[in-house]
Amino acid sequence: MAKKHIKLFFIFFLLIFIAGASAAYFWISPQYVVPIMMYHQVEAIDHHEANWVQPVHFEQQMEYLSRYKYNVISLSELIDTIGQNKVLPRNTVVITFDDGYKNNYTNAFPILKKYQFPATVFMPSDKVGLEGRLSYKEIQEMLAHHVDFGSHTRTESYLPDLDKEQWVKEIEQSKNILDQLLGKNIDLFAYPIGGFSNEIKQLVKDSGYKGACTTNRGYDRYNRDVYELNRIRFSSKDDSSFVLWAKLSGYYNLFRKLKNPQ
Repeated sequence: MAKKHIKLFFIFFLLIFIAGASAAYFWISPQYVVPIMMYHQVEAIDHHEANWVQPVHFEQQMEYLSRYKYNVISLSELIDTIGQNKVLPRNTVVITFDDGYKNNYTNAFPILKKYQFPATVFMPSDKVGLEGRLSYKEIQEMLAHHVDFGSHTRTESYLPDLDKEQWVKEIEQSKNILDQLLGKNIDLFAYPIGGFSNEIKQLVKDSGYKGACTTNRGYDRYNRDVYELNRIRFSSKDDSSFVLWAKLSGYYNLFRKLKNPQ
């Protein structure tokens, strides 16, 4: 009986050691990536859409960040930190929105203010003030409350389908338009539908942007290249604590790579 107990104790100790060693490996692993959350529409609908999140679920997700004391920083701060080779706390996270929908102001902005979270909205310059999109006045109010703005081209066109002349219009001119309209240097960019190439990325650099975001199309899964920062899509189906924990763990890009290697 004593030998059996010793054997069970040894197995239990071995399992604890393996679990601890695995946790330690991931804790110090260079594969850790600060999660960049990506949203689009924040609006109540009666069915699931990949790019939509119900306001009640958005509130739950922001409350989750607050309750577990995540270090929510701006995208600009993350890019500066990567460029300086500095290390951020493992619970750091960034919040971004694409397309500049009006519901980002009516539904998401009050919640961001409630929790005092910074965020970045990528706005197509030619769609400011159009129906369903953010107005100049709304953008100015958001800018005054820790919401940055970046370019999402002029027309949200999928860049790989365009020629070089159109790239200049969508990338360089959109920055100039937003610079003048908002009275500040717009130095963040997001590729529509995540599409880019090395030539497109170089034009983004040459146009004066200091960083750019994609979705899951980037070549650099570990976000060391600030011109192809991978983001993680969030929607209403991500309202469980386990899904939120997994996506915010800092290793989601690694799991995604293993599942769908490039």
